[in-house]
Amino acid sequence: MSNKKKKVIEQNQTIKDNRVRQKRKSTKGKKVVVQETTTQHKNIEEQKSIPKRKRVLTKEEIIRKKKKIKNTIRFIILLIIMLGIGAFLCTSKVFKIQEIKIFGNEQIMKEELQVEDKIGHNIFLISKIKIEKDLKKNPYVKKVTTKKVLPNKLEITIEERQKDFMIKTEDGYIYMDKQGYLLEKSSINLEKIILTGYTTKELEPGKRLEDEDLEKLEDIRNIIKNCKKIEIYDIITTIDISDEDEYIIYIESMRKLIYIGDSSNLANKMLFIEDMLEKEQGKEGKIFVNGDFSEGFQAYFREESNQ
Repeated sequence: MSNKKKKVIEQNQTIKDNRVRQKRKSTKGKKVVVQETTTQHKNIEEQKSIPKRKRVLTKEEIIRKKKKIKNTIRFIILLIIMLGIGAFLCTSKVFKIQEIKIFGNEQIMKEELQVEDKIGHNIFLISKIKIEKDLKKNPYVKKVTTKKVLPNKLEITIEERQKDFMIKTEDGYIYMDKQGYLLEKSSINLEKIILTGYTTKELEPGKRLEDEDLEKLEDIRNIIKNCKKIEIYDIITTIDISDEDEYIIYIESMRKLIYIGDSSNLANKMLFIEDMLEKEQGKEGKIFVNGDFSEGFQAYFREESNQ
């Protein structure tokens, strides 16, 4: 065999030996890593299996803990007592409503208020707010307060709206209070002031005049206040409110129309009206106080011819 071939064979053998050595080293490294990992897991498990020593509580911590337990027990006992009392109050026959007293209902019959259905109900389970809300559905009820009188009574106090005006309709009249609330339809003339010239369309009990008429009604209240001072309020038949710049009062018993104008300077206007009503007694006609006195206007009376 030539020297050249021998050298090639030796080189090849050397390469193979190097590869074998590298494989052995890598395999050995892996085994070491596995062994180290296994050892770490064992150490962790051993640490877990060793029971931990509990921290010893201080004297103050023990006292606080006992106090907390006592407070919890007290709260539970108190809660049970309160629940028991509540159950007794809500189920005992002693607290079932037996009597309902109503005060202030001069115009409304007790039957109309429909409160008798509360008889027999537990006084603690009755809602005062609901009672008051239901009662206010009646147009005459302006304000209502409800009082529970233990053990078994209800006291209801009502403030009623008053019939201050009337509105004439095709069927009769609608009674109305001074705040513009429509109270009741009736065929009976109560001899109250009749308002004419209103613009409100829906005239039903429980409703209220529309805003435009409410603004005029405020003027009318002021006019009436001044009419009382000269003692003609009780004899006024109608007031026309169609024009806020020209309110017209009609007194049927004296056969006179009074043109007030707007609601300004009423005190002076009433003085002239009082004077003319006295001077022109027995005459049918019109009184005019609807001008501006500061510009020289003079109030006057115009007699109407009977022809």
